[in-house]
Amino acid sequence: MGAVRREIDRLLEGLPPEQQEEVLRFVRRLTTARPSPGSTRPSFSWAGALKATDRGKTSVELQHEALVVRLGTHGTPS
Repeated sequence: MGAVRREIDRLLEGLPPEQQEEVLRFVRRLTTARPSPGSTRPSFSWAGALKATDRGKTSVELQHEALVVRLGTHGTPS
């Protein structure tokens, strides 16, 4: 058994049963929450969304417009 596993076991033994169950739920969530590497591909659905914008705009203005496109608002999250 590795050093990390021994440390986890030692710490778990010092916890009351309720907290041990909470740790178990947390570990289960960790093992199910992560997609395997390479399983999801980026969509790039935003690509080309600002083609019609004026090329003379600053990067800050373009960032604001990108936010509007992404959120469908005037740049304010709902």
